[in-house]
Amino acid sequence: PILKEREDVTLRYAGDGEATGELRSEIKRLGVEGRVLLLGRVPHEELSTRIRESSFVVTPTRKSYPEGRCMTAMEALVMGRPVIAPRCGPFPYLVEDKGNGLLYTPDSVSSLRSSIEQLLNDTNLYKHVVKGARLTSEKLRSNTFDYYCAISDAFVM
Repeated sequence: PILKEREDVTLRYAGDGEATGELRSEIKRLGVEGRVLLLGRVPHEELSTRIRESSFVVTPTRKSYPEGRCMTAMEALVMGRPVIAPRCGPFPYLVEDKGNGLLYTPDSVSSLRSSIEQLLNDTNLYKHVVKGARLTSEKLRSNTFDYYCAISDAFVM
């Protein structure tokens, strides 16, 4: 629905899998061809370019597909891009809700949509999370931030 309502929004979908054909059919059925770009599997050396071209990165993971690592979210934050991720698994340890991104209710399309709309419609919130993502990037890229610091930060109560 966001793509039909807002002509200034384009979705770039990176990744491939067995549901790609179904996704392609759904894009055509909805009439949003050209607004949704299916990038397929993006070579690792192109990831930074693709992420930097984005206003923000979304990780639409379901609880039934638990992520052992949230690599996409980490890569986006290292590059200073805000992340929209589910409030489950490892994501809340990396994505600070309304700090460097937004967390949505897992398995809730309406919650995910609301988070996307918030960043598209609330300029002040968007600027705030961009700043937070850049600060996270500086921290993650600093020589003084190592594995021990990451674990300590994750478990500070």
